Amino acid sequence: MRWLLTVEHPTRGKTKNLALPVKFSKTEASPNQSAPFLGQHTKEILLELGYSSQDIEELEQLGIINTGKDFSRK
Repeated sequence: MRWLLTVEHPTRGKTKNLALPVKFSKTEASPNQSAPFLGQHTKEILLELGYSSQDIEELEQLGIINTGKDFSRK
């Protein structure tokens, strides 16, 4: 079993990811995308929880949360 897989990252190029530690008999399972950026899904999750865009912007300005703006396009 291969424990490391090479996956294309949108800003860092080819990166190594850990393979899944189990094998399924009928389903091929492997990570097909790179890990999310820090804060990448924060905004969408907070919106689903009922926070407004204005609330989220304020929390980010106060340094309470990170929505990935600083990391996603480096």
